[in-house]
Amino acid sequence: MSPSNSLVFADPRKVWFRRIAATVVAIASLAVLGKFVTETLQIDPFARVRPRTVPGVEEFTAVQLEKVRLRRFAGGKLVTQAEVDKVAIQRDQNSAQLTNVRNGTHNGKNGKVRFAAKSATWIGVQRRLLVDGKARVKSNDFDIETDSMSLDEQSKLIQIPKGLSGKLKDGVGRADRLTMNYDTEAFKVGKVAYAGTLPGVQDGEAKAAGQNTGTQWQVSAERGDDSGKETKVSRWYDASATDGEILVKAPNIVIDRKTDELTATGRVFYYSGKANLVADKIVVYRKEKRAVLTGNVLMLVKPKEEEANYSPKEEDIPPFRPLVPDSVKGGEGTFGPTPEERALDKKLREGDNVREFPTVVTADRIEYFYRKGERRATISGNPQARQEFAKTRWRQVWTHTALYDGEAETLRLTSRDGKMETRFKNSIGDDLMAKAVLLHTAEGDERYSTEKARGRVYSDPDDDETKKAEPKKTGGG
Repeated sequence: MSPSNSLVFADPRKVWFRRIAATVVAIASLAVLGKFVTETLQIDPFARVRPRTVPGVEEFTAVQLEKVRLRRFAGGKLVTQAEVDKVAIQRDQNSAQLTNVRNGTHNGKNGKVRFAAKSATWIGVQRRLLVDGKARVKSNDFDIETDSMSLDEQSKLIQIPKGLSGKLKDGVGRADRLTMNYDTEAFKVGKVAYAGTLPGVQDGEAKAAGQNTGTQWQVSAERGDDSGKETKVSRWYDASATDGEILVKAPNIVIDRKTDELTATGRVFYYSGKANLVADKIVVYRKEKRAVLTGNVLMLVKPKEEEANYSPKEEDIPPFRPLVPDSVKGGEGTFGPTPEERALDKKLREGDNVREFPTVVTADRIEYFYRKGERRATISGNPQARQEFAKTRWRQVWTHTALYDGEAETLRLTSRDGKMETRFKNSIGDDLMAKAVLLHTAEGDERYSTEKARGRVYSDPDDDETKKAEPKKTGGG
């Protein structure tokens, strides 16, 4: 994982559902219009003696108004207004039908919101608003439509059963269904999808300059729920996110907005051109810029040639074949008989070919600090790495703890005090142990050093033949 890639665990609710909260509250302003017209009927002294039928008016309609402009004030300030083609107030003095609501505006605490709806019904006793035609809500941050919805003022619930979709400030999104308490902002949502930039996941220099040049992301989840604005915990299920370069998938994601922590569980997968990774659990502490991976951590480091033109997709990660160092059998102490096999055997000892072959890494825990200038990682819990070559060749390394310094580009393999737990072995029989090994990881830098190393290394027959062919030195001039 890299510092920028770790930021893919942004809170999707900030992108989508915080704006939906403002949207549904704005839609609720239609209820204010319904209440206004029914209250108007209650002050009509002739309501009960009017003719029961009027040409062009429905039988159960007591008052019908056309080309109406409605306004609502609070504290001397205009809060809500709209134009309505027709308002039909029923004889029960309890309900009103609004047809073609347009040019509506609602001045809320989040700014001005514009709205419109083809048809809406207000039921006074139940204090419910039913929108059974296309409704549209628009502000500077969003432009969203839905085909039907209901609002219950008693329970503070807004239900959108047929989905909603539209434009957001930084992209477009949709949701299959939504139930939200517009007072607490707690909600449950069906299948959701979003495409656009994610707040907080932008190029650092561009963000510092105030430019919104963030990468385009595609985020989706089968369903989600949120505890509301007080407890601030959201849960997402079968979620995924990709920016065209990486792909992250997790069965369960929990976001705590109070602590700014994200927890993904249930075999979390990360795919990229450089490496694929899977773990039982990933916790991202966003304030600390720290990520902790635990539980059967498995990583496939890909050959460098596979990075070009990589398109993120779900891929199998080869199973790691854990081996106890003492039980690993080496070769017979001799190199392959053919030139091709001898060349492969030599590669096992070379340090500049690490990215030429796939490497599988396993550990119980990886703790990674990704803040710029402080990048470092601790890999613990029986960390091992195995690299497969052609024709059954392999090399493998074990250690107690691996310490990666991303700024210095070094990897230190260390043993416990008094132990020789850092070990290297390959298929031709080389077997080396050390208290510690320091490797330089920058491309082209093959430096390394060991502390208290011992073991055996088999000789290359080609080297032996070269030594035999060297002319013996003789005296004289």
